[in-house]
Amino acid sequence: MSNLTANQHHVWQYYLKAWANKKDQVWCLQKGKPAPFISHTRNVGSERFFYEFQELSEPDEQYLEYIINQSKNESLRKLNRGWVDSLQTPFTLRRMLANFPLSDENKAQVERLLDETGKTLGEQYHGTMEEQGKPMLDSLRAGDSSFYRNDDQQQMTFIQFISYQYFRTAKIRNGYRAISLKLPHDRDRTWPIEAFIYATNLGTSPYAQRHEYEIVMIDNRSDKPFINGDQPVINLLGLSDQEVELFYPLTPRRAMILSASKERYPSSQKDAGLIEVEGYNFQMYQKSDTQLYGSDKDYLATFEGLPKGDLSG
Repeated sequence: MSNLTANQHHVWQYYLKAWANKKDQVWCLQKGKPAPFISHTRNVGSERFFYEFQELSEPDEQYLEYIINQSKNESLRKLNRGWVDSLQTPFTLRRMLANFPLSDENKAQVERLLDETGKTLGEQYHGTMEEQGKPMLDSLRAGDSSFYRNDDQQQMTFIQFISYQYFRTAKIRNGYRAISLKLPHDRDRTWPIEAFIYATNLGTSPYAQRHEYEIVMIDNRSDKPFINGDQPVINLLGLSDQEVELFYPLTPRRAMILSASKERYPSSQKDAGLIEVEGYNFQMYQKSDTQLYGSDKDYLATFEGLPKGDLSG
């Protein structure tokens, strides 16, 4: 029996359930629709075979090598070349088996398996990352970030987890597709691998400075809930900044920020009033792609028709 998962989420279903009712339904405000609608979490933040890999051409490989070589860290370059090799495994095997003496029936079975692997390998990697991140997300939702301070291995895993939640989305994919580059390549083929490379690069900087980057818990003291969107992790700083400041709503009543700034966040916990909550929510709206999610239909509806600038995630 096939294990093919066609509906692949770029926003984690388990994450969305903090905003869902008992039937696992969330309110969704979608671009082009006049009002929020209620939907099961399996039907939002997803696309058919979103993580599908395709066989790279030689120009694609040269382009990815160029991207990898932007890092001055040889260990990081080696790690990212490993992503290219690993994520191209189905196509490497197909070439190796092309002249292998197999019956027509066995060839068809092998081809079907390789095709399914190319379509689901990315989904499987993200599923593994989600399983590693789940207990940490649960702790954060309960207001406990001690795992980050007390365990270097969990600290590294969490930084990796949040970096992948940032880069795995349609918002980031579409933004990179719009960038004009001189090197010839097919973005549909290179992007699924680029996302892993960029997430690995992003995670490296905070981990290298892990004694500077801290988790700040943001407790919502207003009567308005935190919302989230199809770009669930956003960078509160500009692209020109040397550091990142990652904002991640956890529930309607709690969020977190990963920051290296002791000036902006002198404490590991911060209460947010109405103005701050509305400010964070507006940034989530600005940096979303096509969907916002929330627990309150009427509040979500207030974002319909608001201006939206060309801001990065």
